[in-house]
This record gives sequence, structure tokens and C-alpha cells, in this order.
Amino acid sequence: MKKFIGLVLVVLLLLSTSSAYSAVGYQKNGAYVGPATDINIEGATDAVAWDGRKLTIYMKGPMSGVSTIVSTVSKLTSTHLAFGMLKLIGASKTFSMDEGLYEGQEITLIKTENDARTLKLDFSIDAVGDRTACTGWSSVTWSTAAGGWVTLTWIDSTYGWVITGSSPSGVTITY
Repeated sequence: MKKFIGLVLVVLLLLSTSSAYSAVGYQKNGAYVGPATDINIEGATDAVAWDGRKLTIYMKGPMSGVSTIVSTVSKLTSTHLAFGMLKLIGASKTFSMDEGLYEGQEITLIKTENDARTLKLDFSIDAVGDRTACTGWSSVTWSTAAGGWVTLTWIDSTYGWVITGSSPSGVTITY
């Protein structure tokens, strides 16, 4: 009889439906933060957002691009850098970028318009205390042709952005 009751309990436990609500806990820096009831994986920043219920994990890697960004800003911020590729179009402009979001972050900047306007990435336009580091180069200038690209990798706040690839034509790198 004990075996039968034990078997019935095991079968009931296996057949009972239970919600996964609060089944996943979120830890930050090794300390328990709370239960996650909703987990999203999106974006390209390799970061985590937590609102007490919803855990969003941003994965690194190219996901999508942003267009017309250079025509509206003079500095690409962390919001813009959440993408793996930025499509550069717009008025002739010199712009800069914020620090990377994490060590090893890669971003490709590509000019997608063929017109008479040029674009230039130059950190020296920032105020002295607000300059983002770069190593091995001082500026990148895109010609009037479409298709010029450069890939940058964020090392850390000491070395900053380094160029890891560029198109053979369409960009001029100043060292």
C-alpha cells in the first residue's frame, strides 16, 4: 500500500502543471538580485537591464544599423553604439564617438550615400576632458563615394578605439 501511495504521489507530481513564474533568479556581481519573470535577449551591447521583473540581455554582434545618424548628431553616444553597424548618411560633417560599451565591442561605420558630401570621424573636436581615446590613428574621412567603411574595436579607456579593418577605397585614415 505504501508503494502504491508513493507511486500515486510521484505520478501526480509529474502530471501537475506548474508555472515557471519566478523560476529564474538574476544575479549581478555574484549577488542575488531577484526573480526574473520575463527574459528578453536582444540588441548588440552585451549588457543587462533589470527592472525588478524583466531581465533584458543585450547580445553583442551586428544586429541592425542606424541611418541618417550623422546628419543629426555631432557625437555618437552609447545609444548609437548599441548597434553593430551604423549607416552614415547626411550633410558634410565632422563627428566623434563615446567610449565603447564593453571591452572587445566592434562597430562598423559605413557610408551608404554617393554624393558630394564628406564625413569625418575625429575625436579632437571634443573638449579636452571629454575626448574618447583612440590608438594608432587620429581621424577617418569618408569620400563622396558610397561604400567606404571602417571597423573599430573598443579596447578599454586607456587605448580606446582601434581600427581593425577598412575598405580599400572610400576612406582615408590619418595616422
